[in-house]
Amino acid sequence: MRRLLILLWLLGLALAAPRLVVEPEDGVKPLLDLIASAKKEVLVKMYLWTPSRMDLVEALGEAVKRGVRVRVLLEREPSGGRVDLAVFQALKERGVEVRLTTPFRFVFVHEKSLVVDRKRAWVGTMNLTGSSFAANREYHPGRPRRWPRSPGSLRRTGRGRGWTSPEPSWSGPRAAPSPG
Repeated sequence: MRRLLILLWLLGLALAAPRLVVEPEDGVKPLLDLIASAKKEVLVKMYLWTPSRMDLVEALGEAVKRGVRVRVLLEREPSGGRVDLAVFQALKERGVEVRLTTPFRFVFVHEKSLVVDRKRAWVGTMNLTGSSFAANREYHPGRPRRWPRSPGSLRRTGRGRGWTSPEPSWSGPRAAPSPG
């Protein structure tokens, strides 16, 4: 009986453990499933989002239709370019709250994250581009589970920090002169 209980306990641990999602093999489905699971809120921070990933725009638009609050923070000038206006406009047309990063707060907001209902987070190396899910070697934790504590640092940007546009501060403990 004791062995059976230990075996069941180990099986439970194995099933509960997140699986590392590896691209391009796993594709975009794990991210689409996470968005579809949202009940109250989706917060997204993305460095680069191209029109080849309009399926994710549609998924966020569907979440809005279900009454989910969706906020997206996009990098203002990825790779020295500009945010893709087609993606920006498509998100807005679907009722998504969209903002661009605050100039001079950071050089780049290079983070790629999505937080659902303040409980589950997707954090990965990939941008929302066609090549990220079809050709690049990328990683993110699969089947996101409830975090023991809420993913606060990821949430804060969607609810305040980074979302508003205060004047940049060049003083304080985080300010440092550039070496070049």
